[in-house]
Amino acid sequence: MEFLFSFGFFVVLGLITVVEFFVVRLGYERFVFLRWLLKPFLMVFLVVFWVFWVDLVFIDLLVVLALVFALFGDVFLLFSGRDFLLYGLSMFLVTHLMYILFFVFSCDVGFLGVSPLRYLLFVPPVVFFVGFVFPRIRGGVEDVFPVGLYVFVILSMVCVAGLRLPGESVFSLSVLLVYVGGFLFVFSDSLIGLERFGGVWGLEPVVIFSYGLGQFLIVFGLGLA
Repeated sequence: MEFLFSFGFFVVLGLITVVEFFVVRLGYERFVFLRWLLKPFLMVFLVVFWVFWVDLVFIDLLVVLALVFALFGDVFLLFSGRDFLLYGLSMFLVTHLMYILFFVFSCDVGFLGVSPLRYLLFVPPVVFFVGFVFPRIRGGVEDVFPVGLYVFVILSMVCVAGLRLPGESVFSLSVLLVYVGGFLFVFSDSLIGLERFGGVWGLEPVVIFSYGLGQFLIVFGLGLA
């Protein structure tokens, strides 16, 4: 069952990535309708995958909520305009918060005693933002607070992901998959920010692929715990 859901997810992810390439990079506007048909299925697949794979307890509903809000974000981003972009990013902000809550509440012993090696996982996302994203952001003063808040939350998500399962090795498959998935999610969000605030265009194929793969790795990694 897990294989079938995984296969279906990657088929849809591959198709929507190709569609984005044809629409954005090659200008085939007649394929735009395929975005509407395919993109919402990414999170639907992951919700069904999660519900069928784990024996759901109350805390697992946080992951369902994270994916549902991500689905809303996907739908909002199908529309054009600043307002829909902000609605979509707001949904993704809630998604990150749901993941943070799940990571924290599912850790029975807290984060005390975490190996110092785990804190090295904070370095890649911080360096990525400071060295690559921030220098390319050209928003106005009114954008400082919302952008700063969003960056704080998404960096917190990937950093807390690196502290999961403190009793296990940093090289635990579950820890690594969720961390890499979180980083890819952050990477995808950063590209959206660069399009909105940095004037960089044509990144949609990379955005959707890194976003979809990141979400899959998070869900799959959590299921292994």
